[in-house]
Amino acid sequence: MIEPNLSKELSDNIVDIPRNFDIVVVGGGIVGITAAVEAGRAGYRTALVAGDFGGKFLREGIPAGFYHENARFIRHCMRYRGHHGIVIGKLSLDMHQLVAEKDETVRQEEAKLRKQLDDAGVYVFSGAGRPLTNGMIDVKEENGNQIRLTWKRLIVATGLKAQERETLKHYTEVVEDDSVCEFNKIPEEMTILGSGVRACEAASLFQTLGTHVSIVTDKSALLKNLDAQIVGRLEEQMKRRGTKVYLKMRPVDIYKDSLKMTHIELASVDAEAERKGGRPKTEHTVISSTIYVPTLYKGNLSGLSQLRLDIDDGFIVTDSFNRTSLKQVYAVGGITGQCQMPYEGRIQAKMLIENLVAEDRDKPRRMMDVYQMPHFIHTFPEVASIGLTTQEASIEHDDIKVGLAPLGDEPGSLFKNDKQGFVKVIVDGKYHEILGVHIIGENACEFIAQVQALMVMEGTTMDLARIVHPIPSLSLAMEEAFEQIEQ
Repeated sequence: MIEPNLSKELSDNIVDIPRNFDIVVVGGGIVGITAAVEAGRAGYRTALVAGDFGGKFLREGIPAGFYHENARFIRHCMRYRGHHGIVIGKLSLDMHQLVAEKDETVRQEEAKLRKQLDDAGVYVFSGAGRPLTNGMIDVKEENGNQIRLTWKRLIVATGLKAQERETLKHYTEVVEDDSVCEFNKIPEEMTILGSGVRACEAASLFQTLGTHVSIVTDKSALLKNLDAQIVGRLEEQMKRRGTKVYLKMRPVDIYKDSLKMTHIELASVDAEAERKGGRPKTEHTVISSTIYVPTLYKGNLSGLSQLRLDIDDGFIVTDSFNRTSLKQVYAVGGITGQCQMPYEGRIQAKMLIENLVAEDRDKPRRMMDVYQMPHFIHTFPEVASIGLTTQEASIEHDDIKVGLAPLGDEPGSLFKNDKQGFVKVIVDGKYHEILGVHIIGENACEFIAQVQALMVMEGTTMDLARIVHPIPSLSLAMEEAFEQIEQ
């Protein structure tokens, strides 16, 4: 990896920096870095134009993951205290050390990414890129220098751009995605205005760290596009652990008291305004020191106007092979409006490079099947899902079979007191092809990987029966759920 604006030796010999590349990747987030690394490893002369090296992955993803792992440890200590002969005293957090270790973790992850690029022979240009339609790109480096590069193929991986928040602009208590994990002390109360994956993950994290959490959403469920039984169990578990959940509710008034605590008055989304007050009657009042509003995003189109690509609702339009409306220009990750999660974008980037190699060798290309892309939600308990939900399978298939096994009930399990989770499998009634698997419980995100491998190969329940699971382990529940279908 060569960074022209950082390396004094290279800046003194600027003529030695390559200007012509097989592939130029625009976007320094994890998706762009993955595309550049894979292209370099495939033998292409590759440049990465990174205006913000690491992007949201380093600024938000790694800190959130770090705190999640700490919260998981705390949860295990609290959960098993007094069980299995485990004796644990009072737990406390050293926030100074915690923040210092978080910062060090971010530095280590950045070093790993830079080493991957270096090992793959990728040239890194730190600065803003402005691609042109004639196979060129102007790069304005951080030190003010401007360099023009040429490309045979251009990959746009500029990711997402936060939309400006319309509400609560003048409240300093409000945090968004870029600041929710930037704290020097654990907030005593947190109200989350919104639903979805980020809202649920933040609620689980801060509740475990000792914060009194409330979630307020105008939706009828905390998560969408997931199996209703899984979502219902997650809501149940979050409430049982102390999180207050207000569904189909909306704020109608927000004010501060004399102690500078924020009061949020809630009313039903179906409530009609009272004649005198001009607003619906308050049904609940939430008092909070911190308010988290999950950020809304659009595609980051900065610097791309010269390409004049087809855009739909703020995202670049691509086909099944990530090709844009301009020849030899591709787009991957959040900028496409499809794979907005980092793990999805990375797979998309890897498959794109694989297809470019296949195209150059006159070999068949592969399309990414979004249906076979697993979804991970790092809550407590974890949620992992792949394929069709029960409702979707019932619509698309005439005959389906469903198996369900609670975690902790399988013979040989050491986790008898873990009754919160279960595995739900859905298969085609005739051929027993796996249509969907949904898991809630400890380590659910790790269990789902073996199912994805089988689904890619159009595997059946018999194929899964051949997988050997260790005893004792929670993964035996997967085997139990599939065996129910065979009975």
